[in-house]
Amino acid sequence: MRLHLHASSLWRRGRQLLDGLEVKIEAGQCWALLGENGSGKSSLLLALADAEPELRFVGTPPRWQPVLNDWRTRALWRSLARQHIEVAPGLRVRDVLALVSTAVPVCARAWGLEALLSCRLSELSGGQLQRLELARSWAQIEARAGLWLLDEPFNHLDMRAQVDLARHIRAYCRAGGAVMFSSHALAPARRLASAVLMLAAGRQLACGDVTLLDDAQLLERLYQVTPEELAELTGSGLAH
Repeated sequence: MRLHLHASSLWRRGRQLLDGLEVKIEAGQCWALLGENGSGKSSLLLALADAEPELRFVGTPPRWQPVLNDWRTRALWRSLARQHIEVAPGLRVRDVLALVSTAVPVCARAWGLEALLSCRLSELSGGQLQRLELARSWAQIEARAGLWLLDEPFNHLDMRAQVDLARHIRAYCRAGGAVMFSSHALAPARRLASAVLMLAAGRQLACGDVTLLDDAQLLERLYQVTPEELAELTGSGLAH
């Protein structure tokens, strides 16, 4: 698994969303994608997944390992778990998993969805829908060392589901895949990430080792909060 963006920008309908993208995603890495609301995190994940045709990279095209240059196979090697899930309320949990998995019971067990297989999506809570979306995206590529993209994946999850998600992320990276997840909280980034990409005001602010999270001045620029305010959030558990 390898993806390089060099001197690239991201555009939608003639409007530039991000500029100065310099990212090298390698096998085994876990990337935390950080930034304020509206900084372009979700748009970047959608573009990397080829999930929105109106999003396009300008500049040096993204360079994938050769197998991913065949558009017919890209969906087998890239998967995105979205933050806002559009669902057909009449579908059942087993129907969604069956779209991407031939071993639905195994997939359901891995994500704590066994008791919900017969439930319609309209009957699920927000956290249960989030778990289903994570399970669907994982099943799409879990047998391949590709790129797993996660948009605010820890939202709505209870503690058991958060532990399970962290375990799946670590296992996927150990198997040679790569993960990029967006987050507003710093705790998941500190626990899981090996690298960090920070977006601010339509530009790449910083990209590199996870030790960037120890740079108080950089975090102040990223989130527009003072070190004292950040320390207060950290102490309350909201940002740590």
